Amino acid sequence: MRLLAIIFSLFLLSGCGKTQIPAVTVKAPELTESKDWLNTSKPLKLSELKGKVVLLDFWNLSCVNCFHTIPILKELQARYPKELVIIGVHTPKYDSEKDTKPLQEAVQRLEMDYPVVNDNDNEIWTDYGLKAYPTIVLIDPAGGLVKMMIGERSYQQLDQQVKSVIDQFKANGQIDEKPLVAKSESTPKDTPLRFPEKLCVDSKRKMLYIADSGHNRIIVSTLDGKLVNVIGTGKIGFADGSYANAAFHHPRGLAIDGDSLYVADTQNQRLRKIDLKNQTVSTISGDGQLTEILAPPDFGDAKQARLNSPWDLIMANNKLYVTMAGSHQLYVLYFNNNHIYAFAGSGDEGLRDGPLLTADLAQPSGIAFSANKIYFTDSESNSVRTADVDPKSGKVQTIVGKGLEDFGDMDGTLTKAFLKHPLGLAVAGNKIYVADTLNHKIRTIDLSTKMVSTLWGSGKVGDAVGDYPQFNEPNGVALFGQDMYIADTNNNEIKVGNLSTGRVTAFKIKGLAPP
Repeated sequence: MRLLAIIFSLFLLSGCGKTQIPAVTVKAPELTESKDWLNTSKPLKLSELKGKVVLLDFWNLSCVNCFHTIPILKELQARYPKELVIIGVHTPKYDSEKDTKPLQEAVQRLEMDYPVVNDNDNEIWTDYGLKAYPTIVLIDPAGGLVKMMIGERSYQQLDQQVKSVIDQFKANGQIDEKPLVAKSESTPKDTPLRFPEKLCVDSKRKMLYIADSGHNRIIVSTLDGKLVNVIGTGKIGFADGSYANAAFHHPRGLAIDGDSLYVADTQNQRLRKIDLKNQTVSTISGDGQLTEILAPPDFGDAKQARLNSPWDLIMANNKLYVTMAGSHQLYVLYFNNNHIYAFAGSGDEGLRDGPLLTADLAQPSGIAFSANKIYFTDSESNSVRTADVDPKSGKVQTIVGKGLEDFGDMDGTLTKAFLKHPLGLAVAGNKIYVADTLNHKIRTIDLSTKMVSTLWGSGKVGDAVGDYPQFNEPNGVALFGQDMYIADTNNNEIKVGNLSTGRVTAFKIKGLAPP
């Protein structure tokens, strides 16, 4: 069956235009029942979905390109609520992704409202003969494989394929128009912070800025935990204006420069500027559309540029550097001409050092600046890397990391240590502090001794403070003196670790409530 499915998919991938449904259809492999399911009251079987067009989305909770597909699928489901059933098939890359708990947290964080199955042993993935995600598999109402599509697809492309199948089977009276009722995944009681991802310390004002990503807002507090401001309505949207009227969509990276706080408004595909003096929000880059092409060296006017999941940013030498996770590149915005450029990365996903624009990156996510170098976490290659800021002679070099499939939890020399999907970092002198996200740790890279060590965290999911702290997917870190502020994302809180005492405490913001 698997071989037939592969042959059939390759045959269809070689064609173009409208979907062709052959006279002899290859039957889609059945979904294995012995799996954990989310957003549904019972496991789903293809044999029980006859009369429905079924779209299987094979994805991974740490794959940014998979994230781009989710809003498109939600839009398709809304357009065809009676005819179409969407099922997310989660295929783990890391061992820690096999558990259903982190998957449940990801489903909540990504606001997925269609059924999701945890294919924790890759059985469904293997049955369909797949090699990469995201991969979309389209199944007709008779249970036959129609098409397999590897990589990202636009709404228009998927809509054309789905509509073609619906129209053909509806004309023959073979569509079951009874809607499948999804059961939203239960969520815990809302907390003052929800999935906070990135942090920024304003040493001049002695303020902490928090990207309260799950609440779609920015929180401003003093360094001792007094609420100063809430920026944004707390609802998903896009709007410039006053603090009270501005709207964001899962903001992440933050960077301070004088009276300006810059925001990577990730799912709005925009860069925003918060004027701290006048308390207003404006857009400085991005037209709101996800780019579908490799970034040219010069995008031109930054406001007209199309971005690809801006994840984090940093000010350096009067320029704004951005990790563009979706295109596997770094961008740079020049304020003197308001143009945005591709700064580093060929656009191909991988781990290959070399001149800035020929090096291969893999989902750059966290960024810092020190001693005329950009430091960044390259999360899909489980690495920490640097980029010289000279655009003519600069190079990308890897400090820790070996490749897309090389990961683990190991301290030691730079050549022997392993990380697992690091998302954030901060630099102080010769030390790099890394949010080693899927190891649930904070790690230290000492450039003097060329050693990697664990600073905090047991390596297991937990929520503890004191001398033996535990974390749940920490995403961001920021330094102020001997204090390190840590975005403990899946614990919905901020922790503070003191580098002198080694103790970690909880950071509570007085007066902060959910929106």
